[in-house]
Order: sequence, then structure tokens, then C-alpha cells
Amino acid sequence: MKTEWPGLQYFLLIGLNTCSVLTAQFGVTRDGTNEIRPVVLSIAYLWRNCSYLLFTDGETSGYEALAKDMAQSLELRGAALFDNSAEGTSDNFTVSDRITSVAREVRLHFLCVVVVVVSDRLIFLESFAESSLRGRLLSGTSTLIAVGRLRPQDVEALSAHWTFSMYNALVFAPESPDGTSSNGKSSSGSSKRWNMYYHMPFTASGGRWIKLGYWLRSRGLILQEDRPLLPQKFSNLYGATVNISALPYKPYWMEETNSKGDIIYSGSDKLMLDAMESTLNFTMRALKVSTWDEVVQRVLERKAWTAPIIHAVYPARLKRFDFTRTYEHDINQAFVMAKPVLKPQWQSLYYPLTNEVWLCIFGTLLISCVGLIGVIRGSEQMQQHKKIASGGVLLEVLGTLLGQGGLSDRLPANFSTRLLVLIWLFFAFIVGTLYKGNLVAFLVAPRYPPRPETLEELVKVVKRVTMPSFGDTLRELLRNSETDSLRSLGNMMVLGYDVDEGLRLTLQNKYPHLGSLRFLQYQVAEHYTEADGTSPLYLGREGVMPILNAWPIPHDAPFKEDLDFVILGLIEGGIYNKWMEDWLNEAKKVGRQSRRRQLEAGVPLESWTGDFPTEASIDSEPRALTIVHFQGPLMLLGFGMVFAGVAFIVESFVEWYSSAKAGEIRLRLKEQAIEKLF
Repeated sequence: MKTEWPGLQYFLLIGLNTCSVLTAQFGVTRDGTNEIRPVVLSIAYLWRNCSYLLFTDGETSGYEALAKDMAQSLELRGAALFDNSAEGTSDNFTVSDRITSVAREVRLHFLCVVVVVVSDRLIFLESFAESSLRGRLLSGTSTLIAVGRLRPQDVEALSAHWTFSMYNALVFAPESPDGTSSNGKSSSGSSKRWNMYYHMPFTASGGRWIKLGYWLRSRGLILQEDRPLLPQKFSNLYGATVNISALPYKPYWMEETNSKGDIIYSGSDKLMLDAMESTLNFTMRALKVSTWDEVVQRVLERKAWTAPIIHAVYPARLKRFDFTRTYEHDINQAFVMAKPVLKPQWQSLYYPLTNEVWLCIFGTLLISCVGLIGVIRGSEQMQQHKKIASGGVLLEVLGTLLGQGGLSDRLPANFSTRLLVLIWLFFAFIVGTLYKGNLVAFLVAPRYPPRPETLEELVKVVKRVTMPSFGDTLRELLRNSETDSLRSLGNMMVLGYDVDEGLRLTLQNKYPHLGSLRFLQYQVAEHYTEADGTSPLYLGREGVMPILNAWPIPHDAPFKEDLDFVILGLIEGGIYNKWMEDWLNEAKKVGRQSRRRQLEAGVPLESWTGDFPTEASIDSEPRALTIVHFQGPLMLLGFGMVFAGVAFIVESFVEWYSSAKAGEIRLRLKEQAIEKLF
């Protein structure tokens, strides 16, 4: 049955036991000797429940027959043959990338796949090694088998390629490629030995090929008794040096220089890397990089195993490289903004009570004064008591309400007056106590202007958001989002601002800055915290979006399982979270101590203006009240003194004017009296 493949042709043959043989022809298939066919069939028997992808240079043997033999004699789930012979020629031994691309599509349809490459030419095997990496033909758990009449130096040359060195790659080569046995005599087909080699990149004596067994036609495949078929390559690296690429990103990765000029690394992710070093027995070496693009590029080039710094797992990044097991699952992309500055407000005296309560108090005060004055006037008439001015009664009642005095003994001593005064004193005590208690709370924790805490609130009040250059992936993801708020945020993002510059713009121009939640928490704690724990910055209560975080590694890295094993143990045991909490607490402590030293030296905190509130969770130290809190009482006192002064001036003028008029009248009367006498 002939079927179309995009750009290629393949033939699907249905054989016995519902097994299929897929033959993709890229040129002319040529028959040759069957010397290698028994070797391949013996090897295939070890993975007889898997599917096979066979690659050939088109010169060595008749592989269509081999594929049919494998499907019919073994219970294979499928076998695909990729013949690389050029169309009409036989001198092209470069594996085409489109071949490996099609082979990868076939591989993705099966759970267990074994790739077999058969060629006597080193150039073909090396070309396959490079093409298979570019085309992502092999996964981290794939098995690769190379069979060919190779010389020992050819086998050694294959170790320079990542495909044969790092993956589960078995190489079968005759003990004597020229057809002679180890004793120099001619070797027959039945006695010729094929050695099975396996490259171990990390051993006590360095990287080397080890012999796992051999194959004889008369006996088949014979394995070494003391070795497994596919030994673990990365469970013990024997102290080897492993390259990584990293840049400082607190508190995950930090770099400091000691007195000797050596770079000292620290941080939560560095501690996790240390745990990997101890578990897998290797030594870390950081490559020199200057930008985040270089950090990732070293991983893409496989010059570095990983970049051991938290990276968000975005779909666009998955196309370029893989990730380790994710961690820090509850950490979002967050935004940091400047806290609204508390402006002086005289209304702080008014805020402790609602409008309805104030109206009730003034109404009660008025009614109580009128009632008390009425009772007092009646008592004065009955008892002929000395009269008390109505203004004096009002002042006495208001004084008891403010807790600054009591009603004098000049009040009548009758029962009705005392009962009314007792009720008013009880009411004044309750209202005054509640008001004073609530007033203290409003002075210590005054009302601040509203601030954005969620993404929806953020996009409504800002027009620009800053982020470092590595945020281009996030920006594109947000711009293509179906959510309006996320799409708006993506359009606002301006890249190229590191955290120091971004936070300075946040303070000066109120531009929010985006970054990892832990990273922003550390920066604010270490560099933007006052001695008493106050800070001009705050992080939004809700992050921008939930994300997964992990370390970048090359596509289909065979050591991924070993790194994931260590990460899983640290995360499940809560050790990583404990490290993170310790680093953040240390940053807060260092930030407060540094600010205290600055205050003692008289150094102001650059770019800070105004008064900044303290979050209750930052510090439990006593906090001093400022002029902002006392503006209300001071303004009330000032207005009262000014009003009293004006009243005094008016009263003095009225008194002087009245005295002058009275004097003129008396003088005029005297003059009139004198005129009458004369």
C-alpha cells in the first residue's frame, strides 16, 4: 500500500502478526553481502518488543530483506528503513536533515524505539550523529546501535560526538576489520567476532570506551557477566568538571569576589547545584558569559549542561531547549510599584467616626445642653440659686465630652439636675473612650490613597511597564493572549531595563517593574528598606500570571533524569523552600543594618522622598509618629489660636469703641449741663 508523506515516499507493508515494515526510499537501494544481517538480528532480539528505525548508506547490505526478516522473525511492533543512497550515485555519505526529520515523526508514534545505523564508513556515522542532534531524532531514553566494519581508531573518533558519547549508544565492530582473527589467521564468517562497545564519558580514568560483550555467529550475542547491557552514565561522574552558564539573579544565584580575587557563588539555586554535585559526584565550572542570551546560547550549543538559574517555562522556549523538573510552582511573575505617598490630611481627626455618628453626637450635645439649661433655670427659680450663664453650661458639657473637665459645684443640687448630669457623663465616657482609641489607630495607621494590587487594576492606572531584556518571550506571550488585561500589559512592556534602573524609574516616575516574585522581594528587602523596616515599594497582592520554573537543558538531554532526581528530593523535602526563606530573611536583616549605618553617617537614601508606610509583616519595632499624623491637631490648634486672636482684637476694638462713645456722651452731657447753668 503506497502512501504519501510530505515531500517523501514510503511503502507500508503489512506482514504476519500485524507487524509493519516501513521503507522510506531516498534513492537507489542496492543489495550486498549478508555479513552484517545476523549481527543486527541478534541485537534486535534484545529489544524485540520495540520498534526499529534502520539507517543505511545504501552500500553495505540488502536492508529491505533485513527489515522484512526483522519483522517476520521477531515480534517487532514495526521497523522503518531509511536508505540514504543518493539518487543514481553512491558517493554521498552525508545524512540529510530531512531524513532525520521524517524519522523523528515516525519515532513520536511509538513508545519504545531503537535506532540502528549500519555503515562501514566513519563519515556516514559522524554525519548521522550531527544530523540526529539537529533533528532531535533521539530522546534521552532512546537506544542507538551502530554496526559496521570499523577500525579501532574509527570507534575512538565517534566519542567526540555527543550522540555516541552521551546517549545510550552501542557500537558493534569486528575485532579484525580486515577479515583476520586476533591471532593473524584468516577468519571465517562463522568464527568472526564482533565486539560490542559502549562509551562511558565519566569514569575514574576519564572518558573511554568499554567492551560490554561480543557476537559470534555460532554462539550469538554474549554479554560480560559483571556489566549491565546499558550501564548508567550519569549516576556517578567521578569528580569530572561539568560546565554551566549563569549570571547573578538574587536570591537564586549570587556572585561575590573575596580578598584573593576569587569568585564565590551562593544563592538558593547554587545550593541545589551543590546538592547535585554531592549526589552525582562532579565539580561545577561556570563559563564566562556577559548577557542572558549567552547564558542560554551555551546550553543550546551543549557547551554547558544547564543554566542553574530559575527560568520560566514558556512555549517559545520549549522550541529552543528543554527544562529540568519544574520547581517554585507557586511563584508568579509579579510587579513592584512605588507606594502612594501619605499626604498631610487634617481630616485624620474626623476619620475615626462615621458621618452618622458625628451627627448623632452633635445632636445629642445640643439636646443635652438645652435640657440641662432648662433644668438649671427651673432649679434656680425654685431654690433662688445663683444664676449660671448658658455659655458656661455649654462649655462645661463640652468639656466633659472631651474628658477635660467636669461640671462645677455651681450647678443646682436637685435630683433632676444630678440625674441628667449622670446620664450625660456616662454617655461622654463611652463616646470619648471609643473616639480616642480609634483616633490612635488612625494616627498610627492612617488611610493611604488606593493602589493597584491586581493585574486588572494595574493596566487601568499605568501606561508603561519596564522589564529586563530577557522579557521578550513573556511580552510576545502576553501580546498573543486572549485575555484583555494580559494583552494590554504586553503592549505596555518596555524592555532593556535591569532591576536597579527599573526600580529607580518606579520611584521617580511611578513605572511598575516586572520580574520574578522572589527576585523582586530580595531586591526590595536588601536595597529599598529603611532601618525601621519601611519601604517605598510594594509588590502587588496578585501576580501577573502563574508560571512554572525550571533550569534550561539541551533538547533530549540524557542526564535529565539524574538532575530531576535531585530536584525532586529537595522540593519534596521542603529543603529548597527553607533555603529561600533563609536568603530572604538575611536580605531583610542586611538591608536594615545597612540603612542604620547610613543614618548614623548622615547619608540620605537616594531618590526617597516623603514618608513611607510600614507593612506590619516587615518589622515589629516601635514606629514614631510624624508630622503627617499630627497635622490635624496642629491645624486645629493653630486655627483656634488665630480665631481666638481675631476675637480678642474684635472684642478689644469693640470695648475701646464703646468706651470712646461713652466718654463722648459723658462729655457732651457735661457740656450740656454747664450750658444750662450759665
